Amino acid sequence: MSRIREKATESEAVVRNITKDLQRLDLAKRNLSNSMALLKRLQMLVTALAQLEARLAAKEYPEVAHALGAVGEIIGLFKEYATVPPIARVIRRAEEIKGKVRSQVDADLDVLQVSIPLSRQFR
Repeated sequence: MSRIREKATESEAVVRNITKDLQRLDLAKRNLSNSMALLKRLQMLVTALAQLEARLAAKEYPEVAHALGAVGEIIGLFKEYATVPPIARVIRRAEEIKGKVRSQVDADLDVLQVSIPLSRQFR
């Protein structure tokens, strides 16, 4: 009888160890999946920023507006990671590009207002 109890205790220990290993593997899989999703989103953000800069340089303002929306949505996914240096750099870059958009649109509107005769501006 004691031999059976001893074997049962050993079996329980083996099952506990296997369960612990499975839990660790499950956690590792979850972390890996989350990391891969985050890297994919980061790649999407970098691509969207490059497209935004290209559209801004070409003064394609409807596309700039669309790209700004996409960048804003993607950046929202990174709020909890904003203190991570590489992500913080990309977010800063996005803010710099947004500033360039504002400056360029303001400058283009100023040029447009100057080029339209005053009498036509208020019709």
